[in-house]
Amino acid sequence: MTIKINQQLELLHDILEEHHSQAQATAHEYQQIRRLIDSIQTNQQLLHSQLSASLPQIYEYCTQGEAAQSQQSHIDANKENIDSWLKHIEQSNSSTIF
Repeated sequence: MTIKINQQLELLHDILEEHHSQAQATAHEYQQIRRLIDSIQTNQQLLHSQLSASLPQIYEYCTQGEAAQSQQSHIDANKENIDSWLKHIEQSNSSTIF
């Protein structure tokens, strides 16, 4: 079953927001985010958005997160980045109508 781009963006936002607020994450969540990013990157309407520039950064955050010894430290070190990504997702999702 394929989910629409705005549903994917909402899911990405929800997971990152949870990381930010709880300073916790699981390997499964990082893997899910990477799969979402792979799917989102195929959407031509997001190619020139701020979000498209952030997606590789979020992907790298997940790769590093899976290998991190301390999830809390990893997330704390990326709090500002996560804030920025959340804003980009919100902007892209509000301007994307499918």
